[in-house]
Amino acid sequence: MKGLRSRLRRLLAPWADPFARGRMRLLRFARPGWRVLDAGCGDGAMALRLARRGCQVVGLTNDRDVVERARAEAERLGLAGQVAFVVHDL
Repeated sequence: MKGLRSRLRRLLAPWADPFARGRMRLLRFARPGWRVLDAGCGDGAMALRLARRGCQVVGLTNDRDVVERARAEAERLGLAGQVAFVVHDL
């Protein structure tokens, strides 16, 4: 029973966070061709997911190292033409 509870908690955790709920809704309704600004994109995970769905995305964050890793991941996934990561202090 304890294992089931921990698995359910991990599964439902994103729905407990109101910001996560908004991000998940955005992913569900995102359409190809949308232009999205991901301010405070961090490692770019959401920006890359949106780009996979056909959105044109600009991700902003203030950490140059994180942006370089996000750009490398976009290149690796073949999404460099759909997503741009920019260092900018928010």
